[in-house]
This record gives sequence, structure tokens and C-alpha cells, in this order.
Amino acid sequence: AIIETATNTLIRASKNTKIPATVTAIGTSAFENNNNLKSMSIPNNVTTIGNYAFSSCYACTDLPIGSGVMSIQSNAIKTCDKLENVYCYADPATLTWEDYDNEKNLKSKDTKTNFHVLAAYLDDWQQKFPNLNATYVGEEEMVTTGISDNKRETINNRCYDLQGRQLSNSQLSNGKIKKGLYIINGRKVMIK
Repeated sequence: AIIETATNTLIRASKNTKIPATVTAIGTSAFENNNNLKSMSIPNNVTTIGNYAFSSCYACTDLPIGSGVMSIQSNAIKTCDKLENVYCYADPATLTWEDYDNEKNLKSKDTKTNFHVLAAYLDDWQQKFPNLNATYVGEEEMVTTGISDNKRETINNRCYDLQGRQLSNSQLSNGKIKKGLYIINGRKVMIK
């Protein structure tokens, strides 16, 4: 990874880059066209995601965005065609997203990305970003467990109950998940 220390900006990164605690911005095109990037977790210390930061990361399926993010610039996640889940911990009241209503900012207009937000912010997200090409999923808690990144990569886009049974895609897409604890994309999630 290349980090500009004067501004604490991640300038260029690879699929194996872990964003350090000193980084507060992901620079323009930092991960752009990285076809090997399957998932990237943006930690709470990052406040800005630059123009084209994750654009054309065609293999990326999951993108957790930390609570500290206050600015998502133009085309930051444009044409991430396999992006299925965005977990956004940011408060929509303080977030500026320059082109959220661009229909290609997540996926093609025919398919929608699951946009997971805290249930407390669900109405605010839907009101502030009504044209986001996404299906909002309000969750009471989105808690990261001690599961390592390697394990998370092997279970992407899967949901398990606590007995280890995988839920079907139809249960997930139709919202037929009962209240309880689940492991979703390597995270412990409580659905109330």
C-alpha cells in the first residue's frame, strides 16, 4: 500500500491491503480496477472515500463502511457489478454522498444491492437517499465477531443459524429470516 503520511491518505492499495488506523481517507482510485478484491472493510477511522476509490472492482461482493465515514465522493463504488452487500455504520445525518442516485453507483439498475444499515437509522437512510439502487435492510445490531478475514472470505454471501445450518437464498431475499442470532458474512447479527 502507498500512504501519503502528510494527509493520512491511502493512495494505492492491493487486494491484501488492510487499512491501518492512521489512515483517515481512501484516495482517488485507490482500489480502482482491482479485479481480485472480494471484500474490503473500511474502518471507523476513515472519514472520506475518494472519487473512484472502489470503482470497477468487479469481484467485490461485500463492502463494510465504518461509522466514521462522512463523505463518499463521486463514483466511489461505480460498476461493482457483483456487489451484493454494503454494511454501512455511518450516520446518514452526517454523511455526504455525491452521486448516490447514479443508477450505476452500486450495480446495474435491474439488480439491487442489499444495503445494511442500523435499524435506528433505517428511516433516515430511506429519506435522505431515496434513489439509491439498493434494498435497505434495517438491522438492530451489526456486530463484528472474532472471525478472521480469511474465514470471512470463505463464507461470503452466506447466512447461518447458530446450529450451523445455512439459510437459503430465497429466505434471505424474501426477508423470511426469523428473529434471532445469525452469522451473516462472517458477522454475528441479531435480528429483532
